[in-house]
Amino acid sequence: STTGLPCKWSSVGTIAGVGKADLLDVWGTSANDMYAVGNQGRLVLRSSAGWTNEDTGTTFSNAVFRGVGGNGKKVWIAAGLNILERTGPKAYPPVLTASGTTVLTVGAHTSSGVIATGTNGKLWIYNSTKNKFEALTLNKPVLGNLEASWGNPSLPNAWVAGDKNVYNINPGTKMRVWHHNVTTIPTPKISDIWSIASHVFAVSATTKGKLYHYDQKLNFKEYHLGNASGLYAVWGKASNAIWVGGTDGIWFFTGAKWTKAHNASSGQGIRAIYGFATNQVWAVGEGGTI
Repeated sequence: STTGLPCKWSSVGTIAGVGKADLLDVWGTSANDMYAVGNQGRLVLRSSAGWTNEDTGTTFSNAVFRGVGGNGKKVWIAAGLNILERTGPKAYPPVLTASGTTVLTVGAHTSSGVIATGTNGKLWIYNSTKNKFEALTLNKPVLGNLEASWGNPSLPNAWVAGDKNVYNINPGTKMRVWHHNVTTIPTPKISDIWSIASHVFAVSATTKGKLYHYDQKLNFKEYHLGNASGLYAVWGKASNAIWVGGTDGIWFFTGAKWTKAHNASSGQGIRAIYGFATNQVWAVGEGGTI
């Protein structure tokens, strides 16, 4: 592998039934319990036997599954106006049907609950008693389409971002009353966001090779990756061990140095990254890439 990298990336290969559908998100509870979703209703599962495609049936054959997430007991999929719960093969009952709003992410797992985001600044939180997602009541408006979210199961706050601002959403003094601290960063659209301790990192698909970093005091800094095309994914295990993915491939960032880890072929750009250790990571993307 390349000097300075904690591991070497390799293709999983062709998975029967996935075809060339773009995979847009990946999440899991362990290396043998993972889920990737994407266009054409694609849902790809990883168990101890490896990756396999799950036929979601004709109902979702034209659906765009934009996001996937869970709380360790349940798995949810962001599918158009709906959040679907996977209760078994070909069993995806909705736990939310939004009105005029597309659900974009469902992966911000916090100690307050799992938070989902959507277009037009919409936010929902999972109510385990009612087994459904409910709208969050905020004391300030959230702007834009929230295409990125991140939460820590041990902490109550979530980070959400999109084409307007980055929001740190925390519990208020009353149940389901939330407030947010806002920082406007110099980029038109955030594609992904990831946080650890006091560090927050974000990437954009509409800027050339920039990783945005700020702390919870809103101190801001940019790291430059040269002329790399749009960046869609960021995930790490520490503030000095971060994986970034985009149209051109995958990079590793130590907090001071960038190293190219994988060159993506045309039509196989990276759209999401998730893992469990710095050297146990999966990336998914265009053309059914895993």
